[in-house]
Amino acid sequence: MFKSLRSRVIFSYVFVLFLSLGIASLLFYQFLVSYTVRTQGKELTNQAVTLSREVEAILEGQNPWLGIHRVRVHKFLSAYAKLTKIRIFFIDSKGEVIVDSEGPPLIQKQQLPKWVMGLAGESPQVLRRYLPELRKEVLLVSVPLRESKNLLVIVKPFAEVKEAQRPFLNLLLGAAAISFLISVFVGLYLSRSISEPILKLTRAAGEIGKGRFDQYIDVQSEDEIGRLARVFNFMAERVKRAYQAQRDFVANVSHEIRTPLTSIEGFSQALLDGVVKDEESFKNSLRIINQESKRLVRLVRDLLALSSIDAGQLDLNFKSLDLRKFLRQIGEKFQPRANEDGIQFKVQVSGNIKITTDPDRLDQVLTNLLDNAFKYTPSGGTIALRATLLDSKGVRLEVEDSGAGIPSEDLPRIFDRFYRVEKSRSKEYGGAGLGLSICREIIEILGGSIDVESKLGEGTKFTIELPISPQRNQ
Repeated sequence: MFKSLRSRVIFSYVFVLFLSLGIASLLFYQFLVSYTVRTQGKELTNQAVTLSREVEAILEGQNPWLGIHRVRVHKFLSAYAKLTKIRIFFIDSKGEVIVDSEGPPLIQKQQLPKWVMGLAGESPQVLRRYLPELRKEVLLVSVPLRESKNLLVIVKPFAEVKEAQRPFLNLLLGAAAISFLISVFVGLYLSRSISEPILKLTRAAGEIGKGRFDQYIDVQSEDEIGRLARVFNFMAERVKRAYQAQRDFVANVSHEIRTPLTSIEGFSQALLDGVVKDEESFKNSLRIINQESKRLVRLVRDLLALSSIDAGQLDLNFKSLDLRKFLRQIGEKFQPRANEDGIQFKVQVSGNIKITTDPDRLDQVLTNLLDNAFKYTPSGGTIALRATLLDSKGVRLEVEDSGAGIPSEDLPRIFDRFYRVEKSRSKEYGGAGLGLSICREIIEILGGSIDVESKLGEGTKFTIELPISPQRNQ
């Protein structure tokens, strides 16, 4: 029935409003009736008290059943009853009607009507009753005379009592109608203020689904809708970046693969066509094919590592590790290269440090950082691998070189995928710009962080901070 959120909100709001106004009006009407009965009862009681004193003055202690007195009392009560539109009974102590304002002046003795029974007493009484004989609801007021046990009873149709309520009821109905209309307009405004942002979000989400990622929702409130819009904008920006990163990734991978494949294809075709005839050119062609093949292998290996990291499927094997022994083993692995390149290579560990981590992944990171350090450090330079205990919860690892350094404008993007500081040197060293990105991803998975400091021409220092014991094992 209600397919839109706005229609359901409006219907619910109007229903609750109608129900609330109905209950409030009913309670107010009941209060008004009760108040009117009390007010009219008090007024009729005052009238009855006044009439009873007048009747006592007329009788002056005489027998009320004497004809002349009955006529005088009847005449007085009938005139007053016609003037005030009420009915008056004058009843003796035996419960017999002496005077009825609507009856003849002289009536035979008759018993008190059933609907007047129970009114006798020493104090005034006010009752609201339905009279079957009259087929109407009336207000009954009885007042005992002071000098005798006689009773004066006033009967007023309740319909006339309700007439006093009409101005209040009209005012109540008018106020309720105005309140209802104002509330409906407010409800329409509120429903629109809720539904419009949601419709905008829906349309924007649909556009994103169609590949139009440049979507933004203007946030105009601080409520739940506003927070939802902010989250949507954040999500849309992330989706846009992820899509752009995916496109860049595919483009970069295609470029990185195409370059070595082109070299391999070209030199292998030259060999097949017999273009290369001398032995030196033949060996050079094979060497280039071998280098480009290794470059492809490294690229595929790095891509597989990134794929595993992105999918959360990187295998980790945490164990206790003696950092001094571990770093010395890495140093022994690079020492021959340092000797060959004429580079002073040092491993420095302050104290006995043991941490819980994945040795293979940490070795992968440090090997990558040291490999870069050796690539860009000239002969006569220095490279240092250090480990320092920060406190009982952390350790710092540093790989520092005195090489070419990194330009300051490149430092913010040094860990981005496929980003290379010197693209012209990538062919010489076979880099695709994935190594540092993989290092950062691995260190973060191990629960640590990695940072870089560098000055052009003065060298570079990578700093890794790892917990002694990670909070969670992968």
